Amino acid sequence: MIIGANLLPALVTALFCAAATWMLLPPLIRRLVRSRMLDEPGERSNHEMPTPRGGGLAIVAPLAVAWAELNLLMATGAAGWAALAGFVLLAFVSWRDDRSPQPVALRLAAQALAVVLPLALLPDSLRILPEAVPVAAERIAIAFAWVWFVNLYNFMDGLDALAAGQAVTAAAGALLVLALAGMPAAFAVAPPLAAGLAAGALAFLPRNWPPARVFLGDVGSIPLGYLLAWLLLALAYAGHAVPALILPLYFVFDATFTLLSRLLRGASVFDAHSEHLYQRARRGGKSHLWVTVRALAANVLFAGLAVLAVRFPFSALLAASPVLAGLAAIYLCAARTRPVSTDRLGRP
Repeated sequence: MIIGANLLPALVTALFCAAATWMLLPPLIRRLVRSRMLDEPGERSNHEMPTPRGGGLAIVAPLAVAWAELNLLMATGAAGWAALAGFVLLAFVSWRDDRSPQPVALRLAAQALAVVLPLALLPDSLRILPEAVPVAAERIAIAFAWVWFVNLYNFMDGLDALAAGQAVTAAAGALLVLALAGMPAAFAVAPPLAAGLAAGALAFLPRNWPPARVFLGDVGSIPLGYLLAWLLLALAYAGHAVPALILPLYFVFDATFTLLSRLLRGASVFDAHSEHLYQRARRGGKSHLWVTVRALAANVLFAGLAVLAVRFPFSALLAASPVLAGLAAIYLCAARTRPVSTDRLGRP
């Protein structure tokens, strides 16, 4: 449990990441503007003005520094250092992708390397599935799920404050659950890292709040998705798979539901689109704020239910179902409405 001496690393990491992100973001935004790293409005975009992308670097860089220091202090072993190396690798490749698009094969290869290496270095004694399942089969399944989570988090970063808000609630929820769990040595740094991620994303949120003045970019969404998946894996290895499922429930459902519906229709899964539930609600005429606030409210509920799931896993999972169904229904109903036509000044 995060009590006594273990509280200090979490508190220090949170304060450091929040302060560093807050201070780094303004000069970073100015550099992004000067470098013309801007998301221009397009047919599928949800913003109307050119907006700097790549602001997630202000969250990722302090987290990388904190992670290295925590690995040294807590002696997490080779798997912990491999996970940090994967985090830094994905940040580097994603920053390059924000500057100029990189080949899909390169990005997937980096993601595969980032997840396979730390999983290969984990002790065989760490298990999630029953022992009848071979360790190799379990690790392969986790690797595919990890890569999918990294990409789905990137897919869901398409609206002001949506992905940053998810990072705050999911990391804060993970911290609360980890405070109640005995952690395997390989994941000893998970509680302070969860605190750092929640605090850094929270410091980023005001400038990403609708109307956003900066976007995470791939350098934000890809590494943050990677770290969140690592935290969820820590929960699962600590014996709390249900909280790990509940915390990102909306993001996982929306991205997976959209992918499967496109596959069933025979649409290419590699083509850009705007068919996620939150995008449909936005296309139906709802504002960024309207869509984001409802997702954020659901994610706060999921965080609370994840903590409840430590003691009552079945009841918490059962309670999460109507929250997810309600949010999906709200977005689908909004998608069926037609936006009110406005003049150039925005008046009805």
